[in-house]
Amino acid sequence: MGAAVVAGSDVMAISAAGYVAVRLFGARFGFPLAGAISGFISSTATIGAMGSWARKSSDLLAACVAGAVLSTVATSAQMALVVAVTSMPTLISLSGLCFWPGAPLWPMGQPSRFGPRVSVVR
Repeated sequence: MGAAVVAGSDVMAISAAGYVAVRLFGARFGFPLAGAISGFISSTATIGAMGSWARKSSDLLAACVAGAVLSTVATSAQMALVVAVTSMPTLISLSGLCFWPGAPLWPMGQPSRFGPRVSVVR
């Protein structure tokens, strides 16, 4: 029960932050700003909230996607900061994954010497 209350309060705080940011800066800048700030609280809850807003209005899709992406960036930055404070050698060894999280996906769609070319359906 306690975890559900905490998760619920996270979602409420993120929704409130999103509402205030949108009122102050408009949807174009408000949702990305809310996503970047809320990513330090819970990226999962932020992405859920952005999806909910985008579902309600398709006009907000681009702003909500930007907010969701920036929430993930904020969570990655928070993780890097915690690891840096804990163990700088660990941060250095993980720096490729921390700062280039999509790097392992770059070879997708490229010819492979181990099998046929994989195409990504769009």
